[in-house]
Amino acid sequence: PIQAHTLPRTVFALVRDENSSGDVSLYRDGALVETYSNTIPLHTELEDLQFGDEWRFAGSMLVNDALTSSEVTSLTEEIKATVYRDQWKVLVEGDSLSRTSTNSHLKTTVPITGGTHFMTVAGNDHPELDYEFLANDAVGGVRTDEMEADFTTLLAGNTVPSGAENYVLRIMGGTNDINQNSSNPNPSAYYANLKSMWSEARDAGYKVVACTIPRRATTVTDYSNVLAATLELNELIKSDRTLYDALEDVDAAFIAASGGTAYADNSTYYVDETHPYEAAGQAVLAGTWFAAIDSL
Repeated sequence: PIQAHTLPRTVFALVRDENSSGDVSLYRDGALVETYSNTIPLHTELEDLQFGDEWRFAGSMLVNDALTSSEVTSLTEEIKATVYRDQWKVLVEGDSLSRTSTNSHLKTTVPITGGTHFMTVAGNDHPELDYEFLANDAVGGVRTDEMEADFTTLLAGNTVPSGAENYVLRIMGGTNDINQNSSNPNPSAYYANLKSMWSEARDAGYKVVACTIPRRATTVTDYSNVLAATLELNELIKSDRTLYDALEDVDAAFIAASGGTAYADNSTYYVDETHPYEAAGQAVLAGTWFAAIDSL
């Protein structure tokens, strides 16, 4: 597939005529665009190939022999479903569990330990998932009500072009709401804030990746309240998956990786009572991240 940078998710194919006439046909998304009489050699460099005023290509492409139009259509759909990816434009909202030391590049580090940020791990380990940050608005200590208060401004500064399908919001929140109100947390209120941001982002053209939140260590203040509120919020987040486009079930991933529910006490994953910043913790987050974006 050759990417047309002016249109997302487009697959082009050059196919030699099945009757060996020497003609070559150009298909766009499985539909015949034009047939050329012996004007394009078997292996064509496409740097200078242009159609109308819109389409210009870079790179090279092999021409397949003797494919029927129905075979081209079938192959096109397979490519679009399994291989071809536009570059995802990713907007991140959250707290210290999602923040990076820079907003503009994947080669970022976790500010506490200097380890590799989970989105960088995902990019390096899953290179066909081509993505870049629009912005990482995650701030340490921030609550969901504070995220929501600034959310309209965040979206206004990162608008989705008309018709674009490759803009993604990843949002994780609720940990600080619970921590800062540990004696009397209100998961339903935190969930309402998340739902409001999911809805606003989708209305603005974003695909939304929602996240459950990881647990905190058993040594934290008001642990029983904190745990109960974390589990309640996570169940609310998972309760209606029509409200977002993909889910990172971070809590379930840590349980699976560690073999138990007290994973926040495990220094293999956590650097303190709250942050899974060790390499193994970042690897778990990387797994949920690229599985979610791969599903879109």
